Amino acid sequence: MKSWKTAVLVCLFSGLCAPEAPALDPAQWKQKEASLKEQPVRIRADRMELRRQENVIIYSGNVSVTQPQYKMDSDVLEVGWDPETRKIRHLVASGKVRMESEDAKAPADLLFWM
Repeated sequence: MKSWKTAVLVCLFSGLCAPEAPALDPAQWKQKEASLKEQPVRIRADRMELRRQENVIIYSGNVSVTQPQYKMDSDVLEVGWDPETRKIRHLVASGKVRMESEDAKAPADLLFWM
């Protein structure tokens, strides 16, 4: 699975908490991206629905996505993949989305990851 930093995140924020540390500059993001590239991403949820024809998995109920330096919680998470490369094509998290990293926290109503 791709690291969070290689994605384009578009969040419709319902509020934003002040970061505890200063924001990272682009060079620091690149360094973080390289360090997380091979780290596992764990997804936990109450239910999982595989839609093989659509190349989509829907996780629902207490969804939690974790990687060593990132965490995201939501009510629903849709994961789409490319059947040829088996790589993640998109993520869509909805319902009480909360993103957290070591330098920022933010709640959102909807998150797209492409």
